Amino acid sequence: MTGIVCGIVGFVHLFESAQLPDAGKIIADMLEEVAARGPDARGTWHDASAHLGHCRLSIIDLSEASAQPMTLKDGQLVIVYNGEIYNYQELRRSLVELGERFFSSGDTEVLLRGLNRFGLGWLKELNGMFAAAVWDKQKRKLTLFRDRFGIKPLYWTVIGGTVLFSSQIKSFLRFPRFKAKFDPHWLNEYLTFQNSHGSSTPFAGVCLLEPGQALVFEKGRTMPERVIWASRRSYNPDYRLSVQSARQETATLFSEAVRNTLISDVPVGSYLSGGIDSGAVVTLASHAEPQLHTFTCGLSERTLSERNRSMNEVKYARELADRLGSKFHQTLLSPSDIAEMHPRILKTIEDPRLGVSYQNDAAAKLASSFVRVCLSGAGGDELFGGYPWRYRTIRHVETRQDFLRSYYGFWQRVYTDAGKQELFESKILREIDLDLPFERFASHFPQEADYSDLGVKTWLCLRYESDVFLHGLLQVGDRLAGAYGLEERFPFLDNNLVDFVDTIPAEYHWDPDEQPVDGKFLSGKRLLRDALSRLVPPEITTRRKQGFTIPVREWFDGPLAAFVGSILGNKAARINEFFVPGTVAKAMAANREGRFISAAQLWSLLSVEAILTTFFS
Repeated sequence: MTGIVCGIVGFVHLFESAQLPDAGKIIADMLEEVAARGPDARGTWHDASAHLGHCRLSIIDLSEASAQPMTLKDGQLVIVYNGEIYNYQELRRSLVELGERFFSSGDTEVLLRGLNRFGLGWLKELNGMFAAAVWDKQKRKLTLFRDRFGIKPLYWTVIGGTVLFSSQIKSFLRFPRFKAKFDPHWLNEYLTFQNSHGSSTPFAGVCLLEPGQALVFEKGRTMPERVIWASRRSYNPDYRLSVQSARQETATLFSEAVRNTLISDVPVGSYLSGGIDSGAVVTLASHAEPQLHTFTCGLSERTLSERNRSMNEVKYARELADRLGSKFHQTLLSPSDIAEMHPRILKTIEDPRLGVSYQNDAAAKLASSFVRVCLSGAGGDELFGGYPWRYRTIRHVETRQDFLRSYYGFWQRVYTDAGKQELFESKILREIDLDLPFERFASHFPQEADYSDLGVKTWLCLRYESDVFLHGLLQVGDRLAGAYGLEERFPFLDNNLVDFVDTIPAEYHWDPDEQPVDGKFLSGKRLLRDALSRLVPPEITTRRKQGFTIPVREWFDGPLAAFVGSILGNKAARINEFFVPGTVAKAMAANREGRFISAAQLWSLLSVEAILTTFFS
């Protein structure tokens, strides 16, 4: 297995007249922008039309045989690839039986040979995470594709007659004809969901290739053929499946998934909080790696009020690490860290999604000092129902219309549609479509579903959270880990485990009649907790869910008030170009009085301002 977090870049001229004389320097400059993702080696490949680049983080098969760009058929096929294919050895054996002969022991060659023999449909056989570009020199055809969950990123755009692609948008800034233009349509969506659906990014004309899809560009055509190679997840509940049987199979498949993600020729570690998801990953991984490195980002106790002391999970993480004998490492955040971290993090992320990310950055930086591969518990909540308070919003609805109204109300995380009507300046309102966020949201929920069935409704919520919320978390995690040359792996996103989850009656995951205790619900991930109860310590499976975050409101209103005010209270702030004059200043004044502005609004406005000043000045 080549085993790489790596970065891939490239550009292909779709018309002969579009060629550039300095192509070698341009591809090297683009590659420099993603070099942190792959510090071990760099490679480029060129012909008259195509220019591809790759930077490598070596994890398995460290030899030059797996170096990229990799060619096949005497240079007729070329690939640059970022990812891990956990079942590559099984696929390799199948290809050998069909007559393929390999020159490397890695998964890159397996991927390329499989595609050459079977086409894009073969990607369904891959269990792993990947994004890649393949150039067919003879057919003058470029194919871009991405894994079914969207773990690995791939951005693309077309400039004149040239298609550009990269693991990160900032590579495009080094292409001579690319001009960064801010997209207010993205802002409309981001200030609704604190996220974006589909392919939209802050950069007009730059798209994120959607999960499970491929784009095929052919010479002479700037519009690609879009191929949906991965079937969308569907709900196939097996009511013959008892709760006990579902628990047993979940435990078995999850154990196999953890084993798959431990394959490496370099040190492997794991993030560790006090919760069940990372706790289960670490417990099972420790069976194979007795002195597994574990990493926790906590909060400086002296900066926390009594009310927010429970947010600090370091104590619980250390207790589990000590019990398992892992090598425990911690880092602590305090408000004094934020001013330096904020612009740097947003420059790295480029495409903001979801809430605060300081803790994610600190954890990735810590892990990268000890390992190159780090396991994550991400995905457990979205697959197994970790947010019961969300599903309660649709418990009693009977129709799709009522479902959309209730659930959309929950997901307006930053501003409501009415709030944006008052927020945006009239020129922006004429340019954007305020109905678009709802339309994109509604497209995830089919007309024909039975919205009176609790299991169906619950599963639709879970799929939406996986497709959109989890996808956003994965993008942020990829950028921050990649900045430190670290690869993250996700046992919960194993193909076999996810496919099995879609056969579990979704009502098994939570108790709709549960009453909150101290305002919190405990029934989330009920089946998963029971499934793992024989594998992990009981104090892990019985702990309440705790988000991995910081006390945003407390810090931003207190020790970070001057930091927030210096950005959002600045009359020259770029974000004021989009809002009714004085709107942000009034919000800040109201915030100081304890009214109106939420933690989500604070983080989102700060993030947009950082993006505007970093990339669009």
